[in-house]
Amino acid sequence: MNAVKTRRRVVVDNSQLARTIGGRIRQARKAAGLEITDRIRVWWHSDDTDLSTAIAEHGAAIADDVLAISFEQAPASAGATNVECDLPIALALARA
Repeated sequence: MNAVKTRRRVVVDNSQLARTIGGRIRQARKAAGLEITDRIRVWWHSDDTDLSTAIAEHGAAIADDVLAISFEQAPASAGATNVECDLPIALALARA
């Protein structure tokens, strides 16, 4: 029974991390003056295992939510806007 409860907590925590990351990207879109319909590219990097796992599990949903045509674990492209985030992750975005 503990394994089930522990697994459920991990799933909830990962989905919460994914929602938080999506929220930070949406805030950065707005701050960058992008239109709500603009497609973007997102780059991310984190040495945090929990964040990397959350993104591996929910990355497609985050990308759909923020209208990203790409959501890559890679260094940001030149000219990309860095995303302020209170998590141990580097995020950047650019209009596609």
